[in-house]
Amino acid sequence: MIFIGAVFRSKSGQRIVTGIITALFAITVAQLGVNWYFTYLCFLRAGESRLHIFYESLQPPDAYICQVMIVILQGLGQIFADALLVNSLLLPSDTTGLKRVD
Repeated sequence: MIFIGAVFRSKSGQRIVTGIITALFAITVAQLGVNWYFTYLCFLRAGESRLHIFYESLQPPDAYICQVMIVILQGLGQIFADALLVNSLLLPSDTTGLKRVD
């Protein structure tokens, strides 16, 4: 038995979902930018040897700022993803369009 149908949501519910997905995309792009900058700091600025790269990854303040920003962006991403899940559970939906297919 398979049920085929669509879930119809209100306009405000669709806006919330679209906004959260857009925010998740922006957070992901920001995190990617911070990771690329950290990679630039470590490999291109001090990439003479693996030891120099390791030391550069521990040097304040640039390395610490990048690492803190990455942790903050990861936390924001988790918060928005959880908000999207909670939003999908709390918003009322109309499931009258379901059809049973055998």
